[in-house]
Amino acid sequence: MKVLLVHNHYSSVGGESRVFDLEREALERVLGPERIFTLESGSPRHPISLVFSIFFSFRKYWKVFRMVKDNKIDIVHVHNFFPIFSASIFFAAKHAGAKTVHCLHNYRWWCINGNFFRNGKICTVCADKHSLFSGIRYGCYRESTLQSLLAVAAFSFYKAMGVFARIDAFVAMTHFQQMKLIALGLDPQKIHIKPNMVPVVQPSIAAGKGYLYVGRLEIEKGIVLLLETWARLPTAFELTIIGGGSMEEELRQKYTQPNIHFMGICSPEETMNYISKSRYTIQPSLMFETFGLTIVESMCKGVPVIALNIGTRAELVQDRITGFLCTPENLFDTINAADEFDDYETMSKAAFQFASAYDTSRIIEQQLSLYQKLLRQPQ
Repeated sequence: MKVLLVHNHYSSVGGESRVFDLEREALERVLGPERIFTLESGSPRHPISLVFSIFFSFRKYWKVFRMVKDNKIDIVHVHNFFPIFSASIFFAAKHAGAKTVHCLHNYRWWCINGNFFRNGKICTVCADKHSLFSGIRYGCYRESTLQSLLAVAAFSFYKAMGVFARIDAFVAMTHFQQMKLIALGLDPQKIHIKPNMVPVVQPSIAAGKGYLYVGRLEIEKGIVLLLETWARLPTAFELTIIGGGSMEEELRQKYTQPNIHFMGICSPEETMNYISKSRYTIQPSLMFETFGLTIVESMCKGVPVIALNIGTRAELVQDRITGFLCTPENLFDTINAADEFDDYETMSKAAFQFASAYDTSRIIEQQLSLYQKLLRQPQ
């Protein structure tokens, strides 16, 4: 079996890129590096050039077509394809004879900003209307009416071309996302649950110190809610923040308390080191996350998680067993309850046990099983 992995990285490295790298490494270990091919791209150097290729990139089409044909690739597994690759790569893969898999890291097919979030709250207007055109009105893509117009036109064109018929399998990371995708109109027979993977190693179960946030510094990630809450807590509560984003400088200037520490963007190794030394990590995202990689990464270090009970998180955090679930309104009280929790060691062990189910060795088996199932189907 030969596999081509495709991913358009964002300008700021996040969870999707981390998942892509972990998946590539796992496939190389199991199948051998000579059987795994990758095609990656970053942000466009000259954004204006996208006007001519965002609808159908003939250059990327022929790139993928030739890679599949020349290397006799069986599976083309696409993570993020927008905007550099365009949906042309799904057509190229099928025309070259490969099976196609699309991992849905976001909801951009139904919400042009990808996360069902606008003006500080969940918004499903476009999905409810079965039309992306409200995204233009509100400038949902990169807060630009013009860019939103271009993005909506592109995705509308992809659908009109029948791209979904060229995708053999859609990957959902959780049951919640699977149900969401079915409600949005995807063929249930094409949706397969395959969670993200993490390398799990037995940690030394010992309570760390302080609280940790890992993620982009954007309002939809709940960082403002978290910092507003932290400003009300005693200074004995230490919060470390890892990540960057458009709000970073503003938040650094506003929250200068000695118990709030901004570390900026850290490497995966540095981040995991911070996690292992923390007592709790906090996941305050206000939107429908498709998974929650930092939750599982935290638990695999035996570190329980405090998370808002939105979307997938009820599948990943068991309240008062592997962490704490709460609403935005009672985040303050939940942090205090977590600090006073009297059986931390049991919770820590339960968190690690839960995370073990997401170990690389287990999840890669699910992924290969999906590939094999697709290869048994007629082209």
